[in-house]
Amino acid sequence: MKTFALNIIRDLQDYSYKLDNTFLLTNYHWVMLDELNGIKTTYLFRQNGELIIALNGMVERASWENIDASTMLIDIRKQSYLFRHGFFDENILALKIDGKNEYAIFINEAKYDQEINNLDAVSTFLNRYFLHQFVAPNELIPREENVIYKRFIKDRYTFKMGWFKEYRITFAGGARINIYQKVSNGKYFVYDKKKILLFENKQDCLKHLEMDLPKAG
Repeated sequence: MKTFALNIIRDLQDYSYKLDNTFLLTNYHWVMLDELNGIKTTYLFRQNGELIIALNGMVERASWENIDASTMLIDIRKQSYLFRHGFFDENILALKIDGKNEYAIFINEAKYDQEINNLDAVSTFLNRYFLHQFVAPNELIPREENVIYKRFIKDRYTFKMGWFKEYRITFAGGARINIYQKVSNGKYFVYDKKKILLFENKQDCLKHLEMDLPKAG
């Protein structure tokens, strides 16, 4: 497998799904990045543990298995590869070679055909959408709400909550808390210990969070 050194991956852990999100892994076709040969090899992870590798219409069957949420084993021919979690969302899957600071990089086929098809494009995409993406000024929460800015992180899905948007809220005192907005009805919610607190609007959600913020001495 072709691997790359990509230092930005270490800064993206807060924005990444774990490898046990099989819903996301098995619902896309993943193209392995191979700049040297310029070959488009597509990997299909199936729910039954079968891995289909397609190249120029030729198909090879292999297997994959999640050892835990951060470790994956891939068997191809008579070779076994142990990977650690690097980065994973609906656009990019980066698997770290066990014992090395290098990654096998897979790209959602829809994105590969449009914009992300080389290492520079991968790095630019990750920087733009995760490390330097702030909302437009007219979307900033007013300062009287004790908030500096709201930063969109990504779209997420769970069986209980359905599709929702995840935001990182930075308060004036420096505290950072994630809040979530349901796509179906626009309501906001937060995770509070072992339960989910649901709010009719953003303002009520933020007021609840402010009550738990440490008071300035």
